[in-house]
Amino acid sequence: MGRGKLIYIAVAILIILAGGILYYYTAGVGKERVVVVHTWGGDLGESFRKNIVEPFEKKYGIKVIIIEGMAADAEARVRLGKEHPEIDVACMCPSNAIKLWKEGLIEELKPEEIPELNNIYDFAKLTDEKGRIFFVGMYGYTTELIYRTDKIKKNITSWKDLWDPDFKGVVMLSAIPYNNAHGFVMIARAWGGSEYNVEPAFEKIKELAEMGNLAYVYRTDMEPFDLISSGEAWIGDVLSFTSAALIKAGVPVKRVIPEEGVPVGLDGLTLVKNAPHPEEAKLFINFVLAKEQNEKHANTIGCFPTNKYAEIYPEVAPFVPTREEIETKLLKFDEGYIAEHIGEWLERWEKEIAPLLGR
Repeated sequence: MGRGKLIYIAVAILIILAGGILYYYTAGVGKERVVVVHTWGGDLGESFRKNIVEPFEKKYGIKVIIIEGMAADAEARVRLGKEHPEIDVACMCPSNAIKLWKEGLIEELKPEEIPELNNIYDFAKLTDEKGRIFFVGMYGYTTELIYRTDKIKKNITSWKDLWDPDFKGVVMLSAIPYNNAHGFVMIARAWGGSEYNVEPAFEKIKELAEMGNLAYVYRTDMEPFDLISSGEAWIGDVLSFTSAALIKAGVPVKRVIPEEGVPVGLDGLTLVKNAPHPEEAKLFINFVLAKEQNEKHANTIGCFPTNKYAEIYPEVAPFVPTREEIETKLLKFDEGYIAEHIGEWLERWEKEIAPLLGR
C-alpha cells in the first residue's frame, strides 16, 4: 500500500472519529454536561478560550466543545443542521443572525433566562418588530476616520472633511461590500441621508471622485493599512482594528470619531433553534456577557466591551471609543435592510462610480 493512500486513510479515520465524538455529546449519550460553540479562530479564538471557555468550565464543570470558523461558516452550519442541530451557541455578525432569525433557525434570547442581557448596551442587542432579542454583541468596534498627521496639519472633525480640496489624490474609501457597507452608509448619513436613502452617498462620492480627491477604494482588511502606512493615502475610513494596527506599528496617524458619529460593528452570540444543550447554552451566553468575562475578552482583542459596567483598560483606550463616545457617538444601522439592498447598491456603484476611478 502506497504512502499517499495510508495518509488518505488516516485522515478519513480522524474525520470519522471527530464526527463520532461530536455526535457522542450532541446526541446526549455522554454523561458529561457539555455545550457546543461555534466561534472564530486565531487571536479571537485564543482569547475566547482563555478568558471565557476555561473559567466557564472551571466554574460550572461543563465541557465546552469548540468548532472554529468564520461567521459565514457558522451561518452555513446552523442552516445545514436545521433538522438535527449539533451546535448550541453560534458566534456571528448581525447580518448572519438576521438571516437565520428570519428563517426560524435561532431562538429568542430572553432576559429572564439570560439576566446579563439587562446589563448590555441597547445598541448591542438585535430585536425584531415585537422586541424579541435574537442576537447580542460580545464586543464592539467602529468604522472611523484615520489620517496621517505628518501629511495633514488640519484638525479633522467631520466625515465631510474628505471633500477638502487640499486632499486631491490622497483619499481612500471602503468598497460597498466591505463591513456590510458601513462606510458607504455613513457617508449617506453625513450628507443628510441614511441606509433608507443612499442617494446622497452616490452623489457625494461621485463628486469626491470627479474633484480628484478619491484615489483608492479598498476591499480587504490589509489594503487600508498598506495604503496609509506607505503614504499613498493620507486619509480615509477604516475599522478600529486597522487604526490600532497602524498606531502600534508606529505610523504617524490619528484616529477620529467624527462629530456626525460612527457606525458600530459587533461580533456576537446566537442560540441555535432546538439546540441539543439549551440550558447549558443559556448559562454560557450569560457567562460571556458578565462584566468580568466581557471586559477581559474585549480588552484582550482590542475592542470595547458591550457590558455597561465593564471597564476599558488604559492600554486599550487609545484604540477604542471613550465611554462618553460609546454612549453618544455610536450609530446602529439597520443591518437587515442593508443586507437586502447591498447587491443593488454595488451594481449601481460599478456603473456610476467605478468608471470615474478608471476601474
